[in-house]
Amino acid sequence: GGVAVPAPLDVHGVLSTSPLIFPSWAGIDIATLFTERFGFPFAVDNDANLGALADYLWGAGQGSHSMVFVGMNYGFGAGIVLEGTLFHGATGVSGEIGHTTVDENGEFCQCGNRGCLNTVASINRALELLAPIYPEIDSAEKLLDAAAQGLSPAIRVLTDMGRASGVAIANVVNLLNPEVIVIGGDLTRAGEVVTDPMIDR
Repeated sequence: GGVAVPAPLDVHGVLSTSPLIFPSWAGIDIATLFTERFGFPFAVDNDANLGALADYLWGAGQGSHSMVFVGMNYGFGAGIVLEGTLFHGATGVSGEIGHTTVDENGEFCQCGNRGCLNTVASINRALELLAPIYPEIDSAEKLLDAAAQGLSPAIRVLTDMGRASGVAIANVVNLLNPEVIVIGGDLTRAGEVVTDPMIDR
């Protein structure tokens, strides 16, 4: 079996000792836990890594030698395939695109840095910005529905998110020069409201 985890894992598949997500799971060996619970072997990896692997094998990255999958959800993550191999980095936490700086004078991020992509362009940030005026927009689904219905503030936050994520993705392209960039996750359902300003970057 396999488990996709939306959190950083070390090279042994153990959740980081100080995870930003699921803090009560720190240090847990998820593969062993699932294997013992269900009685057959499990493998575990970060959800963005597995998204990259799936697209490389069967999706938009098929046939390429290098590709990056960017998951745009409540936070941003990237999975990287280089020369046909999923790249995990020295400590297993490559692809943390959500923690790349897009505004050096921006808000503090939970990771300790300032102006990370997640502080500017995540679904959580969009909901925070809209909450004073539209408290009923409290989920990704409601945000996307509001934009589809033409609500200008919802469209604006999604457009700004696309622009900011385009900056981060352009940096990935400049650094790694992948053949393919695949965009996935909840925000892609907004379509060109997000992708047009992303491409403009």
